Amino acid sequence: MKIFKYFLFLIFAIIIWYLLYGFDNPKPTVSIDNEVNSNIIAPHSIEIKTPKAKKKVINFTEKLAPETVISEPDIHLSYLQAYRNIDYFQKCNSIITDINNNISPLIKFKKDSSLDYFDISNESEKQATTLQLQYFSDFTERCRSFIKDDNETYFETIRRLKAILNEIEPNTDEEKDLVSGIELLKQLFALQKLMRSTQTSHSKLDDETLKNIKQEIKNTLKIISEYKANPDWQTNHQIQNAIQDLTNKIYQLNDKINQNRVSNTDTEEKQNIENQLVEHKTKMVDFLKQNKSPDVLLLYARYIFKPDYQNNNPIISDMKRELNTYDRYLMLSLYDVGIKLAACALNYPCDDQSHFILDYCIRGFHNMSNFPDACGMTLEDFYFNHYLGPNQLEDVSKYLNYILEHYAK
Repeated sequence: MKIFKYFLFLIFAIIIWYLLYGFDNPKPTVSIDNEVNSNIIAPHSIEIKTPKAKKKVINFTEKLAPETVISEPDIHLSYLQAYRNIDYFQKCNSIITDINNNISPLIKFKKDSSLDYFDISNESEKQATTLQLQYFSDFTERCRSFIKDDNETYFETIRRLKAILNEIEPNTDEEKDLVSGIELLKQLFALQKLMRSTQTSHSKLDDETLKNIKQEIKNTLKIISEYKANPDWQTNHQIQNAIQDLTNKIYQLNDKINQNRVSNTDTEEKQNIENQLVEHKTKMVDFLKQNKSPDVLLLYARYIFKPDYQNNNPIISDMKRELNTYDRYLMLSLYDVGIKLAACALNYPCDDQSHFILDYCIRGFHNMSNFPDACGMTLEDFYFNHYLGPNQLEDVSKYLNYILEHYAK
C-alpha cells in the first residue's frame, strides 16, 4: 500500500510540474528563414516561435523596423503611411514573383553570382554578410506582409494598395501637399502622352502578319518566364543559353516590326505641347519650392534634377554653373546621393531600416554593386564614412546645400 501511495504521489508531482512549467516555458526556436543557420544573431530583432504561444519579438538594439499594417479596412493608416507602403512595395516585385512560383527568395539570393564574397575568410566581411542575410530575410517578410496570401501577384497587390490609398483622407499639410504634388505629376504624364500622340505611325506589314509576330513574341516571353521559374536557372548554363536564344529571337521579331514602321509627325502640334510641358515643369518647380515634403522632392527629382543627354534642362544648366561642374556622369552621381541626403534633411526616414539602406545593403545584387558595409548603418553614416571619398564629400556637400537653399526651403 505504501508503494502504491508513493507511486500516486510521484505521478501527481509530475503533473503539477508540467502544468507549472511545461506549458509556460516551451523551448524557443530561433526563426530567421529555413535557409539561414539558426546561430545567426540578428542585428535588429529575432522572432521567437513558441508552441501554443504568441509570437514574441526580442529587441537587441532598441530599434525595430516600423510595423506595417495591411489589415482591412486599414482605418489606422495615415495617407502618408499608405503612400510610403506603396513606395516600399514597389521594390518587392522579384520577391513576390518568387513566392508566387514557390521559389525561396533567400536561396536565390545566396546563389546569386555577385554574392560569392560569402566565402571570404575575413571576419569583418563575414559579419557584413550575416547582416545581409538578416536584412534580406527581413525584407522578404516585409514584402510578404503586404500580400493577402502567397498566390496574390505583385500587380494585384499594387492595385489593392492604391485603392486603399484612394480611400484615405489626407489630414496634415504635408499630406495635402503630397496629394497636390501627385496631381501635378499626373498632369505631366498626360502632356507627355499627348506629345507621343503627335507622332503617328503605321506598319507596312499586313494586319495578319503583324498579329502573328506579336503573338510569337508573347509566346516566347512565356517560355522565358517558365525557364526562370526554375530556381537553378541562374547557375544552369543550358537554361541560360536557351533564355539567351529566346531573347535574341524577341529582338529579331521586334526589329522586324520596327523596320516596317512608318512615322508621321504633326510638327505644329508637337511645338505647342512642348511649350505646355515647359510651362508645366516650371509650375512643378514653383510648387516644390513652396513646401517641405521630402516625398514630393523624391517624386519630382527624376523629372527636374536628373541630368539628361540633351542638356536642355535650364535647372541642370544653372546647377552646373553654380557648382562649376560640367561632367554629366559626375552630375549623375551627385544627383543620386544629393537628392537622398536632401530628403533626409527634410526628415524622410534614412535610418538603418530605411529602403535607402536596403538598396545598398541587399538590393544591389541585381546590378552587382551591393555594399555590405551599409547594413546596420544610417544613410548619412554610410555615405560619409564608407561610400564617399574626401573630394566627393566636398562636391556632394555643395550639391546638397544648393538643393536645400533653392528647392527645399
